[in-house]
Amino acid sequence: VYEMKKGESLKELLLYAGGLNATAARQKMTLQRVFEDGRVDYLDLPTPQEFLSGKAKVELKDGDKILVEKSSEASAHYYTVFGPVKYPGTYEADGMTSVKQLIAKAGGLREDAFLGRVHVVRLHSDGSSELFSYAVEKTAPDSITLKPKDNVILYSLKEMRLPDSVEIAGAVFNPGRYEFRKGMTVKDLIMEAGGFLPKHEEGRALVFRGDAHERKVEQIEISLEPGLEKGKGNAELSPHDMVHIPVDPRWYLKEVVALEGLFQHPGKYALLHPGEKLAAVIQRAGGFKEGAYVEGARFFRFKDTIGRVGVEVAQAVRRTGSRSNISLMGGDSIYVPDRGNTVKVMGEVGFATSVLYKDGASTQYYIERAGGFTRRSEKDRVVLQYANGETSSKGVFSRKPDAGSVIYIPQGPEPKPVDWIAGINAVLATAGMTLALILSIQAISRK
Repeated sequence: VYEMKKGESLKELLLYAGGLNATAARQKMTLQRVFEDGRVDYLDLPTPQEFLSGKAKVELKDGDKILVEKSSEASAHYYTVFGPVKYPGTYEADGMTSVKQLIAKAGGLREDAFLGRVHVVRLHSDGSSELFSYAVEKTAPDSITLKPKDNVILYSLKEMRLPDSVEIAGAVFNPGRYEFRKGMTVKDLIMEAGGFLPKHEEGRALVFRGDAHERKVEQIEISLEPGLEKGKGNAELSPHDMVHIPVDPRWYLKEVVALEGLFQHPGKYALLHPGEKLAAVIQRAGGFKEGAYVEGARFFRFKDTIGRVGVEVAQAVRRTGSRSNISLMGGDSIYVPDRGNTVKVMGEVGFATSVLYKDGASTQYYIERAGGFTRRSEKDRVVLQYANGETSSKGVFSRKPDAGSVIYIPQGPEPKPVDWIAGINAVLATAGMTLALILSIQAISRK
C-alpha cells in the first residue's frame, strides 16, 4: 500500500513497488476500484510496459488496487539429458539438433555408459508422450532430430548390474550379506564382518556352496590358521557362498542372577557352571534371614520376556531333588519378602480390601470379610493367586490362601430384572384353570 502525491500516476506507483519482476506478463493489467455506490468492479488497463514508457496514463483514486499478472508462458527452448554423462542437466536448444551434440555439450559419456540403447522421450501438448529408442555409437548416424523439450535418457552399466553377494553368520561381530568381489577369501569376508568374536572356534570355518541348477548345497569345511593374517588354507569364495564361523562349544560366559530381599547375603551371583541349581545358589548366599517369608518368594525369569514364574522356593531348598529346584539362567531374579499378615480381596465384592491373614482360613472366609459377593459376581470363576505367584481357580484350589495372597472375583453380566406382575398373573391363571377343572369333575360325578 502506497501513499500517492497529487500529480503522481501509475508509472510512479510501479516504481515505488520496485518495478516489474522478470516473470511479469507482457499483457494488460487489472484495476480494482470501489465506485461511489459502493460497488467493487474491475477495469482493464494497458500493459505495464506502456505505463513505464509513458505511452499510457490513468488517473488513480483512493483505494485502487492494481494487479500485474504473472506470465504463464512455459519455457520451450531446451533439452534435458539424464544418466551417465559428465554434466547431466538442462541445456539451451540453440545450435543442437542431435543426441550426439547434446552428449558432447554435457561433457561426453562416462565410462559406465551403456552404448546399446538410448531413449528420447518427447512430450506432446495433449499430455501424451512418445519414445524413440536406438543404439549410441560414435560412428553411427543420428537416428532422429531433437525437438525442444525432448528428454534424452542414457543408462549406466553399474545401475543395470545386480552385484553378486556372499553371506557370513556365526561368531563374527557383524554377520550379514556383503558384496562379492573377485579374489575374495574367507578371511577377507571375516575382516569385512568386523573380525572374530571371542567365542569363535579357532582354526575352522564352514562354507555352504549352492548350485542353483542342480538344486543342491555342498558343505565345505575350511581349516583356518589362527588370527586374520594372510596364510594357508584361506580359500577363495564364489558368488552366493555362505560362510559360518562356529562357536567354541567350550565357551562359557558367566551368567549372573539376582537374590533380593531377606537373604543373609543378598546381591548378584555368577553361576559357577551352566544350569547351576536354585538351592545351590541360595546356599552360597547363606540362606534366609529370620522372618523371611520363603513360602511367598517370587521368582522372575527375564530371558525371552517370560516374567514371573510360580516356583516353590521353599520346597526347592527343603528337597533339592524336587522339580522346584530348577536350573538357573542368566538374568533370573528371586525376591524373598518378610512374612505378610494380610490377604487382598479384589473385584466384585462389597468392599475391596486387605483382610488380616488367619492361619488355615478358607477363601470364603476372606470374601465374607470383604463384604461378600455382589449380584454381578462370577462365583464360579474366583481366582486365587498365592504369594509366590502361582494361581488357582475356584473348585481346584490346591491349598488355602497364604499370607500375601490375592483373591480376585470377576464381574459377570447384569442379572435380568424379574417381572413380578407377569409372574403373579401366570400363577392366578394357572389357579383359575385348576379350579375350573375341579368343578367340572364334580359336576360329572353328580350326574
